[in-house]
Amino acid sequence: MDKNKWIEIGERLRERRLQLNMTQHQVCDKLCIMQTHYSRIERGKIGISIDMLLKLCEILDVSTDYILLGKISNKNESLLVQYYNKLNEKQKHYITQHIKLFYEENLK
Repeated sequence: MDKNKWIEIGERLRERRLQLNMTQHQVCDKLCIMQTHYSRIERGKIGISIDMLLKLCEILDVSTDYILLGKISNKNESLLVQYYNKLNEKQKHYITQHIKLFYEENLK
């Protein structure tokens, strides 16, 4: 991966950590790594494995799309889609009708 991409990833990790008012030490405790190692990740000096990426996304409550690409995805929307996809056709129709009714009454 391009060196600049690692820098961008590190910046997004740092930005999200600060949004959550977390220290590097707190993140490192959850990852079971040394702070110097994590500092190098945030500065884009070294990359991360897929396993570490997934752990960081869980710790920082953020999507992999955001960390890797800078794209913000709404977790609530993702959960709604997952739940919706598990419904049978009758349940999907019921939910769709209620959403449509809510929209027409409240958002038009």
